Amino acid sequence: METPMLDDLNRNLLQWLNIATRDQRHLLWKFYLYYFLMRNKQLKKNQIGEIEDFLSYYELPQDDWQYLDENIVTFLLGYRILQETRNEKKFKDKAKAIKKEMEGQS
Repeated sequence: METPMLDDLNRNLLQWLNIATRDQRHLLWKFYLYYFLMRNKQLKKNQIGEIEDFLSYYELPQDDWQYLDENIVTFLLGYRILQETRNEKKFKDKAKAIKKEMEGQS
């Protein structure tokens, strides 16, 4: 009886992972997934590249405050993943600039 239930859970998990990795509106979900993959040493180079691309183009939204928290957490989580994988060097200055800008807005 447990096997069908586990099969259902695995199928649901795979379905959720597919949705999370395709959803570009909420990158935070994808980065959470990448964080867990990184912790299990299963993060791939192309996924690290996606994080680097996001961090490269990220700027604090000046007029859309609705998703500001989610955007900042996504940036910080991506930066943390890159720190753990030793790929954060080119984003240190950007992280400091965003921190400084956020401190100035409070």
